[in-house]
Amino acid sequence: METRQEKMLISLVGEYIKKAAPVASGFLAGRGSFKLSSATIRNEMAALEEKGYITQPHTSAGRIPTELGYNFYLEKINTEKDVKISEKDKEVLNKSAKSEEMPNKKIAKMLAEISGEAVILAFNAKDIYYTGLSNLFGKPEFHDQNLARRIGEVVDELDEVMYKIFDDIGDDIKVLIGSKNPFSDNCSVIISKCKKGKGVIAVLGPIRMDYKKNVGLVKYVKEILDI
Repeated sequence: METRQEKMLISLVGEYIKKAAPVASGFLAGRGSFKLSSATIRNEMAALEEKGYITQPHTSAGRIPTELGYNFYLEKINTEKDVKISEKDKEVLNKSAKSEEMPNKKIAKMLAEISGEAVILAFNAKDIYYTGLSNLFGKPEFHDQNLARRIGEVVDELDEVMYKIFDDIGDDIKVLIGSKNPFSDNCSVIISKCKKGKGVIAVLGPIRMDYKKNVGLVKYVKEILDI
């Protein structure tokens, strides 16, 4: 892919993550870093669409990233170095971890609140805690009844999926998008072992999630739980 197209794709994915609305060529043309005409932008977007990185959901709408586009975006952004967790969030997460009553559940709840996604914390295939599902149902993607029903199915099959994948999850943080996500191909998951290999922490959200922020949060919570 040409460098100009790479920059456009990264910009388009970032904007779609923020706004949850198709991105028009006019938005990219209006960004000073490109200094290109709207016609040139449209041609480049057409090329990205032909290569499978973006798609046009409606005839008159802008473009949205495909799964291939999201994966390219993840490869290009340095998520763990770029993210900055606020001191306030660090303080709240640390305070939750030091709670005398159910600290693991409290830190999971706080992670769900800060990330705005669902959180799964497991210590084996049968000892599973999840929280924040209401966050998912509030996302524009899940206003569709069929998608909402599939999220319900994720919960029903959570122990079965965790049983299959628990031993294969490593200590490094993985981002699994769409078809690579063992929980649901309609979502993404950021997942890692924690508690020095005895547990699993995961943030589950729409494919249009804030990866920079949430990878950083999982990394920080993992560090707390590994102490």
